[in-house]
Amino acid sequence: MVKLHAGEIPDEVMKFVLDELGKLNSGELVLISQDGFLMQIDRLQKLRISDWKSERDESNLTESQKKSIADRIRKEFSSLQFGRLVVKVTKNRIQLERTEMQRFTGLDGEGI
Repeated sequence: MVKLHAGEIPDEVMKFVLDELGKLNSGELVLISQDGFLMQIDRLQKLRISDWKSERDESNLTESQKKSIADRIRKEFSSLQFGRLVVKVTKNRIQLERTEMQRFTGLDGEGI
């Protein structure tokens, strides 16, 4: 079992994220945060017919690219309390989208 700390992404989870990003030509990984903790990762792979022959099973990212991407993901995720950090890949280009939600209380119960 992976030990979770608020605002952190464990090394073994980051390794998985980077490996999966390196394999995608088109798609996204979504890191979901609740109370500042990484709770779930969703993976969406788009199989474009025009790129069919270029799909791959191995990462094409260099170690320096992996480090740079990991640092950016960790920075963006570290202050996310409730929400999603979407890492989009399109033809080997990576883009981050961060959506933060706020929890309101006292409105007939607890919740977002």
